[in-house]
Amino acid sequence: MVDLRGARGCEQGKVRPAIVVSNNINNRLSPTVTVVPITTADKKPWQGTHADLGDLDFLDIHSMALAEQLTTVDKAGILKWLGHLEDYRMWRVEHAMRVQLYAGTENFYLTCS
Repeated sequence: MVDLRGARGCEQGKVRPAIVVSNNINNRLSPTVTVVPITTADKKPWQGTHADLGDLDFLDIHSMALAEQLTTVDKAGILKWLGHLEDYRMWRVEHAMRVQLYAGTENFYLTCS
């Protein structure tokens, strides 16, 4: 569980589950970690930046990772360790992050005004 109560506008806020996605060296040495928030709302499963995680044992409810909400939090904001994701679920999160960051995916759309 991570404290995201400083959120504004459409950012995910409140205390909620999240996936730590920063690398282990950062996780060990830095006072901050990078996380992807998790929601239990059925939010646009077709959207490339959303990763369907299914029913997580440690949450007891259908969950979705929101990679477009990738954010950095102070380690003091990590309130509780819930568990870890199986490889196939983490692959889904990584794919959604690649879509969000356009890291070699084909799901990129350029908009011009």
